[in-house]
Amino acid sequence: MPPPGLFALMSSDRAFISLPTITLTEKENNDEASKSDSKRRQGPSRSTNGVGLCHLSYEYLKLMGLPGSICSLIFNMLDSIYGDFSGNDCYTKMADVTSDLQLMIDKPDKFLRNLDLEKLSLSGLEWTETLFLRDDELASIQSCYRRSIAESCELAIIKGESGTGKSWLAQRAGRFILAQGGMFLTGKFDQMKQVTPFSALASAFDQYCDVLITEKGSEWAKQIVNKLNVALGRDSYQLIKMIPKLNQILSDKTAFEDSLSEQNCANAIHRLHYLLCEFVDVISTFSVAPLTLFLDDLQWADAASISVLNQLLLKGYKRFFLLGCCRSTEIGDNHPFACMIENVRQFRTKITIVKIYCMERDSLNLMMSDMLCLPPRVVRSLSDTIYTKTKGNPLFFSQLMLSLSRDGLLRLSLSRQRWVWDEEQIQCMKLPDDVANCFANGISKLPLEVQSALCTLSMFGASTRYKNIEAMESYLHSKIVEPLNIAVAEGLVSKQRGTFCFCHDRIQEVSYSMIEEQDRRRNHLMIGLCLVKLSLDESDDEMMFTAVNQINFCGPATFLDAQESARMAKYNLAAGKRAMGMSDFTSAFSLFSFGIRFLPYGHWMDYYHLSHELFDLASKSALATGNIASLRMLADQVLKNSNSFEDQLSTHFSIISSLAYASKIPDALEKGRKILSRLGEDIPSDPTKEDLDQHIIETQSLIRGLSENDILSYRLMLDKIKLSAVKFLAQLESLTIMANPALHPFVTLKMVQLTISHGELSDCNRAFYFARRT
Repeated sequence: MPPPGLFALMSSDRAFISLPTITLTEKENNDEASKSDSKRRQGPSRSTNGVGLCHLSYEYLKLMGLPGSICSLIFNMLDSIYGDFSGNDCYTKMADVTSDLQLMIDKPDKFLRNLDLEKLSLSGLEWTETLFLRDDELASIQSCYRRSIAESCELAIIKGESGTGKSWLAQRAGRFILAQGGMFLTGKFDQMKQVTPFSALASAFDQYCDVLITEKGSEWAKQIVNKLNVALGRDSYQLIKMIPKLNQILSDKTAFEDSLSEQNCANAIHRLHYLLCEFVDVISTFSVAPLTLFLDDLQWADAASISVLNQLLLKGYKRFFLLGCCRSTEIGDNHPFACMIENVRQFRTKITIVKIYCMERDSLNLMMSDMLCLPPRVVRSLSDTIYTKTKGNPLFFSQLMLSLSRDGLLRLSLSRQRWVWDEEQIQCMKLPDDVANCFANGISKLPLEVQSALCTLSMFGASTRYKNIEAMESYLHSKIVEPLNIAVAEGLVSKQRGTFCFCHDRIQEVSYSMIEEQDRRRNHLMIGLCLVKLSLDESDDEMMFTAVNQINFCGPATFLDAQESARMAKYNLAAGKRAMGMSDFTSAFSLFSFGIRFLPYGHWMDYYHLSHELFDLASKSALATGNIASLRMLADQVLKNSNSFEDQLSTHFSIISSLAYASKIPDALEKGRKILSRLGEDIPSDPTKEDLDQHIIETQSLIRGLSENDILSYRLMLDKIKLSAVKFLAQLESLTIMANPALHPFVTLKMVQLTISHGELSDCNRAFYFARRT
């Protein structure tokens, strides 16, 4: 017997209230429309009377207004009575009948009621958020989120191979979080934008700033702005470099330009971490909703961003949840992100790894059943064919199904009110071997201008701003935006927050692979030169990084002219300085290294100042990132090719710092003493008490009569040699405390003497404190 709930469900539906009356002509028309279906249903052993009875029963039930699913169920049962057990629709046991009836009760919109053919003819196959059957994985993420907002910050990572639906699951979690009243900030790392500092974090936090700008009149938004102004203070300018839209929110954003000294490099990273932690602390504490930060493609995260994430997790903020996705095949044990996970685990930060895999054969069958609104037994043969080709990869599955629909091999039947397919033809056709070929086949069928626009977009990576595309359109005098809009309609590209984004990384990879190898360098160079001038004119940091990144894809071998090579080196120098200003010394080192590679033969003679600045700043960035081996090689070149001792001072400072970091304090002290001696400031190697007393007397005589206000308002030090001397003294001041305390008073008193004689410098503040005590 059918499940008891089915008839109650049917009687409640409007479709079963009235019984239509029809004429013989109408019946004949319906018979003609279903003629092909009748032939398909006939088995070799069925009698003519049996065929007629089945057919008349089917048509009469349809004319009564019963759903097609009920009509088909009864027809297939009658088919079985007359001995036809061929085809996917026939029943071979009552358990199948019961199962189909139960599906109609459980999911009537899918398996009982007729499909909306008019809607489906326009929209095609429908993809629901529950299609890929990741309910258990979603529940795990939801539990992490609830704990994060109630207790302390947690990290959830979705890991899986490419195309397994990691981002799909994360976005589904995002919809849950939004429905719960939370905020869901998203950022995506890009393999082709790794020299763009903090690109994913900047994108996510800019979204939060958009919310504050929109809600600027509300009390909670005003409170957050006030709290941010207090927490960040005058240093907010440093954070604005990373999160540009903060500029529209904060009131105190005075720019304090820092010299690119080694001390500033060492301290800038800690300062940025502090500012970001203060920013997250304020927005997570005072926002009206809990915050979720979702970062996609963490396998391509830059080292600077990973360092920031490490600090945020260690702080353990409440009402702050970190969700990430990464390809399991590209995260090894030595990957920076894997190392970060192990580090935060040691501090008892809760981490949940959600692993997802390709679909099993039965799961894919259920997925196809849900998509086509047909019982699993009916689609079993087709799903087995698709599984054999896709191995259960969800992305490959979805694209192959769309391809079959686009090619007419999977289509809607008006007479049968359901999806139908030509299984024999599908089995005979040559299907793509992988998802890349599937995308390539689909893209190749688009108009040529759309293919060209997709290739242009792929040169930028996973996404780029409208502004960049519009600049390219003007530069090339050809349409790009309009064809990309067609790609949007095709589901290959999306438009969000002022950017064009590929809907999946594999689409970008396929589009990029369609460009001939010899054309890629030329295209990257064309994009780079187009954008670099515009970025300089508009002081657009993001565009500058994009432009220089494009130029660097070409490589130095592209340029045979020395002047052109030097020009590319200058662009890398400019971009590297901006990266240093954002405290991303990893990206800065990469850019300076590219700049050095672009330098032409004989550059120390022909382009001395450019060469010296590139090598000098590269060594500072190497020091800041702990790359001591590179620092030594770069320093050797500077010391070997510098025109003067003054040009070597910055490099000597880096060398002393590297010795200190390597715990070679005595060596660092000795080198510092020698440099100071060459600058005219001698520090005794083995001082006596008489020497110290003499220095104290000399210093006290200089500061006698000076009030604190006099010292605070003292003139600035302008003498470059004395400025260098004070910086080396400040460096040695901390080293003497650890290695030779007897020298410490001499160093501090010497700094005071230089200040009184030549002007004030912030590095001397501690020295004045010591002098007052003596």
